[in-house]
Amino acid sequence: MKKLLMLFGCFLMLNACATAPVQEPVKMQVSINAKFDKVWNAAVKILTVQKYSFKTIDKPSGVLQTEEQVYEGSDVRNRMDSYAKMPFVLFSVWTKMTTSYDILMLAESNGTTTILISANVSGYDMHGKEWHKGTTNGTLENMLLSSIKKELGITD
Repeated sequence: MKKLLMLFGCFLMLNACATAPVQEPVKMQVSINAKFDKVWNAAVKILTVQKYSFKTIDKPSGVLQTEEQVYEGSDVRNRMDSYAKMPFVLFSVWTKMTTSYDILMLAESNGTTTILISANVSGYDMHGKEWHKGTTNGTLENMLLSSIKKELGITD
């Protein structure tokens, strides 16, 4: 029985440090039937209303990057599950999460705008006292895109 308990203990210690590899996040690319300036202004407005701060806001190059927005509270785990696949961390207790966006916009010659959206999600495990990056499932990207289209008066 002692050997079985020791073997189980070794198994737990080895797995406590192991995490599954993280896949690349979703990158959503769509063409919006609106001029660049309108799409840019709509995106900046939506992100500002959602209380994101900007890390990079470079209109000439079409680059928008937000700072990480931190969420805490009892619904952290539910939010994380609905936005991303988190790596397996044995005995993890997720107490915080962050989200941020990387966006690239390109004005097309036909008057449309191509927009590439990539969201980032990280979770804080209070037991291991470290942050882990998750793989987004497209929900955050779709929500932002829908908000931008709504702001522009575009219906699908």
